[in-house]
Amino acid sequence: MRRLFILAASLILALFAGAGLLAALNSRNSSPAYYVDYDKGDDANSGRSRDSAWKHAPGDARAQGRAAKTTLRPGDQVIFAAGVRYRSSITPRANGTTDEPIVFSGEAGRPAVVDGSDPAAEVRRCRSRSECGNAAQWQRLSRITFRQPLGENAALFTNQGPLYPAQWPNPADFFYRDEEENFFTTDGTRLGEGVAELPNAAAKAISGAGNATLALWVKPNRVVYRPVTRLEGNHARFDPAKLQFYTDRPSRLALRGHPNLIDQPKEFAILPDRRTAVAWLPGGTTGISAASGRQGFDLSGSSNIVIRNLTFENMADDGHRVRSGIAIGSRDLGASGIRIEKNRFANMVMPLGQGVIDLMNARDVAIDANAIDGISLGSGIRISGRSGNIRVTNNALSKIGRTGIMLMGTDGAVVTGNVIEDVRGVHGNGFSAYSNSRNIEFAFNTVTNAKQAATLRKSENIRIANNFLSGTSGAIGVLVSWGNNRNLTVSRNIIFGGRNALRLSSHDVGVEISANIIDGWVTTGGTSSGWEVHGNAFTRLSHQQKRQVDGGWQAESLRAVVASLGNGRPPAAICNVINRPGAVANDRRGGRIGARLACE
Repeated sequence: MRRLFILAASLILALFAGAGLLAALNSRNSSPAYYVDYDKGDDANSGRSRDSAWKHAPGDARAQGRAAKTTLRPGDQVIFAAGVRYRSSITPRANGTTDEPIVFSGEAGRPAVVDGSDPAAEVRRCRSRSECGNAAQWQRLSRITFRQPLGENAALFTNQGPLYPAQWPNPADFFYRDEEENFFTTDGTRLGEGVAELPNAAAKAISGAGNATLALWVKPNRVVYRPVTRLEGNHARFDPAKLQFYTDRPSRLALRGHPNLIDQPKEFAILPDRRTAVAWLPGGTTGISAASGRQGFDLSGSSNIVIRNLTFENMADDGHRVRSGIAIGSRDLGASGIRIEKNRFANMVMPLGQGVIDLMNARDVAIDANAIDGISLGSGIRISGRSGNIRVTNNALSKIGRTGIMLMGTDGAVVTGNVIEDVRGVHGNGFSAYSNSRNIEFAFNTVTNAKQAATLRKSENIRIANNFLSGTSGAIGVLVSWGNNRNLTVSRNIIFGGRNALRLSSHDVGVEISANIIDGWVTTGGTSSGWEVHGNAFTRLSHQQKRQVDGGWQAESLRAVVASLGNGRPPAAICNVINRPGAVANDRRGGRIGARLACE
């Protein structure tokens, strides 16, 4: 009898133990999912289903109730409602694990949007000139009012993308409005005294009530903004403190922001009350909103976080605070184990030049298969500080105002399979490594229509291989070294366009250039020594190469072939060069070139 009792007790204990193990396994395999619906949710809800969604995500400073009290743990998921705009900012301060990261994702269906802007309170056509800033074009304009005062550098957006501050002279392309070739030429000496001499018509346009700003081209090749403090005839006065102007060539400036400067669709001006704007809205405009610095995700202090399948739109920095307006970023505290994948970033204005993905002191990061489009004045992806073990792969970047992919002080990064197009702004580079970056590989990327497709400065152990790099006709170079790089390998690339496609510095050390197709090459600062150069083909020779009669340079008839390249398989003449012996081993698929071309 006693044996039967012991056996029964053992079976009961085993059943309880098994049930506990099963519960633990089920708990691990069904990690909590929290639902967020900014339009219909309530922070007092449980957050555990679509019908009981929160308004705010955990980590949002505006969260209340259960949403505010919830601490995210390894394996948790936060799912944002499809077709809803989340108009707030999230700082998770949470840690997943490598096996069980914390995931922020968009629900399937229509895009779940993290929106950096707030909608206007009222939009209507102007009824009189006086209520619309005495603008000359008032009958074509709309009056837009906001609930909160607009910042000095507020950006306005519509369903069709951003509006732009009214500007004189009109830029050739609003998106690239800070290009100095769009500006008016003037005397740099007078600018140094705080006086901008304007044509009579321009001075008259800003003489009425309203705010006017000067966009000034200053050393070293940048554009800064200064408000007009007063107007004396055709002299606009401003504070020139800490600015250095060009005096060895014509200086340049533009006027911005005054209602009387509005003379075409998509232009706006903010009135002195800071709550009202007037704009010439393009046809079909709906959903006007304003942004002035709100961030999307601040990952500082977090680890093992995944951000996936979200759309980020209508964000803008405020023109003053570094790190404002970034879609996904980290600051001094850094972040680790971060995956940013399959997201879309569009319609952003970043006057400070920051990236929409801008990570400082980040380690073990994978940025994969994202689409980044329409980043006015700003960059796509920027990695800085004590960052390392970074992978930037298979992203598509287009219409980027500054640099597509920037590495600064990064130790260990692979940048591969990315497509970067239309990068023509001030300091417009496809990809770059600066500030003691080291152990970096740029491979199988395609960069087209860039002011400079790739730039390097003061970095070490850099490998640039199997890329297709194409620059604008006026580019100073397509692949450019600004000097002081060590152990630089450039192999199996097509480098095409610009005044001279390859522009290196004699201060670079340990350089190997092999099996490339190059549209002209110059070396600045004198002749180089100790470099290994072999197996390259030149589609044209630079003036420097032509003078170097002992260099053995010869132009091959490949220029028209390269200029006409599309996607797919390039002709044999191209592949024969790429497949020559070089410093970098051939790709196992037979010599890929960039993200879109492959030899058999």
